[in-house]
Amino acid sequence: MPKRTVLIVDDELTLLRSLRDALRAQGGDMDVLTAGRADEALELMELTDVDLVVTDLRMPGQDGLSFIATVTHKYPKTRCILMTAHGDTETRNRSLSNGAVSFIEKPFDLDKFLSEVHRHLTPSGGFTGRSLVGFSLLDILQLVSMSQQSVTMTIRSGESVGSMYIEDGVLIHAETDSGKTGAKAAYEIVTWSDGDIASSRGVASDARRTINIPLMNFLMEAAKHQDEVKRLKPVEDLKGIITEFLQVQGVVAATVLFNQTVAEIYGESRAEGVPRAALGAGMVNANNALRNSMAETESISGMHELMATFPECTVLAVPLLENRFSAVLCLAGVEQMTQVKELLAAKRSDLVTILSEYETQFDLQSGGEFSPILPDELEEAFSINTEDGF
Repeated sequence: MPKRTVLIVDDELTLLRSLRDALRAQGGDMDVLTAGRADEALELMELTDVDLVVTDLRMPGQDGLSFIATVTHKYPKTRCILMTAHGDTETRNRSLSNGAVSFIEKPFDLDKFLSEVHRHLTPSGGFTGRSLVGFSLLDILQLVSMSQQSVTMTIRSGESVGSMYIEDGVLIHAETDSGKTGAKAAYEIVTWSDGDIASSRGVASDARRTINIPLMNFLMEAAKHQDEVKRLKPVEDLKGIITEFLQVQGVVAATVLFNQTVAEIYGESRAEGVPRAALGAGMVNANNALRNSMAETESISGMHELMATFPECTVLAVPLLENRFSAVLCLAGVEQMTQVKELLAAKRSDLVTILSEYETQFDLQSGGEFSPILPDELEEAFSINTEDGF
């Protein structure tokens, strides 16, 4: 785990030093910084990345509530915890609305303080914020939908940050720090599995309006979207490995075969000078030769790789797992054969795992047909068009 940085802000120097020393005594990958005022803390944050801020409520100059709001705005990936001896409900709600993920009342037990710091440095799954520890984001959004409230939510998950704007129970806008906006951003955010949430009541009058859908309707579609993302994960993983093979200079096509069915997945290089028609015929001939060889061999584990040379290309066929999967690669020549074999050896375990998931997901063991409706970015992973290719 990378080193994490905690910044403690309090004008009581004795308490400040005690908390600093207690955290440092924990050891591990943690840097502990201190500041006596909000402005000093902000100066430190301009010089170094801070993962967690623990701040007192009452301090000279900017108070803790205002400081948390500033931090949340300027450093949305930084979590904030408020400490205060004035633990009334209004202060608690204001701190959470300003972006705090937790609230600690003074005087507090040191063990509780340490536990709270570690909990927000290393979330254990589910979303935190407003005491909703361990809830999925869809669960939290459902509560917001039922209340028909107007809420602005900032969601942090790992290195990703997103915002959702809900007005009277209607989702009107979403955005992520990766540049996505509107429905695409909203669908991406709801796939995040853990992190924390800061929310504030109301939506700014000048907020963008890129969506107009009742939140409950969106949640129903989002649940379907999550199921589809999960269903297509082995597709994306397989596409990634096929792409790795195609990025090796000289590899012009790659196929993985499900040996017990007629199913295969084919990818083709877009490199200039690839003999498309001859390439398609060569791959068909190689696949047929591999299947014939398997039919004549009692156990595919007793088979070794097959290599066939055609005028336009060289084809390498390699069994991956007994009676189940094979890989067929078409090369412009034999020069890259050693590199390709090394890559196949390195990726064999990953390929078998992904193909097993894929086979189960799309019922290929029982001869099930695979004809999914795919997003555009995945469509090409299943292309057999020798003009357009992979």
